[in-house]
Amino acid sequence: MSVPVRIARGAVPALTVAAALLVLVPGLEAPFSAPKRVVLLAAAALAVVLLPWSRRRLAWAAAPVALAGALTWAVADLAAPGPSSTLLAFGLLAFAWASSGVEARWILAASAASGALVAAIALAQAVGVDPFAGAQPHAEGARLKVYSTLGNPDFVASALSVVLCLTLAGWAEATRRRATWLLACGLMLAALAATRSFATVAALAAALGVALAHRARRTRSEPAADRFSSAERASGPVPAPAESERHEGLGDDVVSAVSSARRASGDSARPGQTANSGDRAASGARTMSGDRTTSGEPTTSGEPTTSGEPTTSGEPTTSGEPTTSGEPTTSGDRTTSGDRTTSGDRTTSGDRTTSGALATGAPRDAPTGERTTPGSAPASSAREARGLRASAARHRLLALGGVVALAALIVPLGGRSLRDAVAGRAYLARIALPHALDAPLVGLGPGALEALWPGWEVEWWRARCGDDAVCVAADPHFRFTGLQDHAHDDWLEALVERGVVGLAALALLFVAALVRGWGSRRALGTALVASLAAIMTRAALDFPLARPADLCLVAAVVGLAFSEEDI
Repeated sequence: MSVPVRIARGAVPALTVAAALLVLVPGLEAPFSAPKRVVLLAAAALAVVLLPWSRRRLAWAAAPVALAGALTWAVADLAAPGPSSTLLAFGLLAFAWASSGVEARWILAASAASGALVAAIALAQAVGVDPFAGAQPHAEGARLKVYSTLGNPDFVASALSVVLCLTLAGWAEATRRRATWLLACGLMLAALAATRSFATVAALAAALGVALAHRARRTRSEPAADRFSSAERASGPVPAPAESERHEGLGDDVVSAVSSARRASGDSARPGQTANSGDRAASGARTMSGDRTTSGEPTTSGEPTTSGEPTTSGEPTTSGEPTTSGEPTTSGDRTTSGDRTTSGDRTTSGDRTTSGALATGAPRDAPTGERTTPGSAPASSAREARGLRASAARHRLLALGGVVALAALIVPLGGRSLRDAVAGRAYLARIALPHALDAPLVGLGPGALEALWPGWEVEWWRARCGDDAVCVAADPHFRFTGLQDHAHDDWLEALVERGVVGLAALALLFVAALVRGWGSRRALGTALVASLAAIMTRAALDFPLARPADLCLVAAVVGLAFSEEDI
């Protein structure tokens, strides 16, 4: 891979993710969001410039969706009360990374390292050690002081929810230093608990549900050989069956006859070995006469061994009668005419042939090299069962770990009111939703909600209470009044500001990435669909799609979903 390709697919996406999580400039009016917006814009421009050097045909399954979204947002920006280029840059970045592809190992490593650092800073702030004490002077209360490098505990929780899913994928696919990945996951979970965010619990619950569903589908659709290979890597190969298991299903009369024939002939060799000889009883091996024979060569009588009845005396066939192809002799001795049977199987009573099948005259329905006996399942069945058990164990472990993690996140929420949080979101939706009909096709433009909110709120209260100030003050919704820059519901905000076209373009981008990730059998695919589920759920309760750090992470996830790697 050339240097420009490595830069386009590896270095640029990795550095973008790391910078979007970590960069801040104290002293600015917006010390957290402004530098990250610059990172997003620069990454989008660089990704588009490097697109011709990606040496990969455009991912046309995703490109039209991302491009349609970008163009829709660009048109909406022209009429916006407060023009914004954030979503336009996100659309271009998602388009470029989905088309060129990104390398998973770069993204996973960068997100895990930067996410662990964000989590460590948040935990330090939670215990009163703030390295950015002057960057957020308005942070009051124990919860709001856990803002790390993102400026708000909810922003920290939103980003770490996605990074946690990617880090778990890195741990699952790592071949060394797996403890380091787990340590990063532990730091992130602790920081998520410190943020005490209701939306985080909902987002991670959705991510866990989707991950479990994906794992279950993966287990059902995974070939038996793949399931066994996973189990064998984890716990070693399946042991060979014992001697008693080899004869299982033959019937007592057959086993008794085989044992009697062995004792009578003095054959004490193990199955699969030649009796009374150090030579191997294999197709094409030397016979007792020391001559190598081939199918169709004359016997001592000059007749080829092509068909016929088995010998009954245990003596060499010298009469010209051929031995039966693949049939056992009744005495347990090999034919000594120097000829191979036409099937290449040894004719020793009760012994395995060199292909792994017993020479009992039964058909060999297992592939060469597998052990099989009439009436018993092949060894591959044991392997498949072992793989299924291992896959089920991993599924249960994922479910148990997810439930424990969610419980750890719910416990710190005891001091917050879920009812108030839900009521506040409902209040914002009641005021904003009717205005989706003001410009239903292309919306009112980015920034319209913030600019028009004061008039919308007054209008809503006048319809509710008229000009009665006492009624307004007594209403339980009065505590939610005030200026708003977002509806705390990205899907609703997209509908109001960008119309049906913009909402559809945004939704289709997520759906296209979900479909791509859903078809994966790797842990990375599980992490991608879980990440998308988390961000989509949170977008219904917050505004992550208005924050540059979250948009960079979403663009990276979309790029991974449409990467040329087999996710």
